[in-house]
Amino acid sequence: MNELILMPLLGFIIGLALLLMMRRIAAKLQRRVGPPLLQPLYDVIKTFGKETQISHGVIHDWGIILAVGGYIAAE
Repeated sequence: MNELILMPLLGFIIGLALLLMMRRIAAKLQRRVGPPLLQPLYDVIKTFGKETQISHGVIHDWGIILAVGGYIAAE
C-alpha cells in the first residue's frame, strides 16, 4: 500500500528536480541566473490554480467515453 502513494510522489519530485536542472543548465548556457529552487513547484501550483474559459461542447466532454465504448463494442 505504501508503494501506491510513494511511487507517484517520488516520480513527481524527481520530475520537478529534472525540470529545475534542465532550466538551470539552459540559463547557464545563456549566461543568465537560473530559477530559484522551488520554481517548478510554483509553476505547477499556478497552472492548477487557473480556470479555463474555453468550452468545446458536449462532444469534447463525452469523446473519450464514446471512443472507449466503441472499442468495447467492437471487441
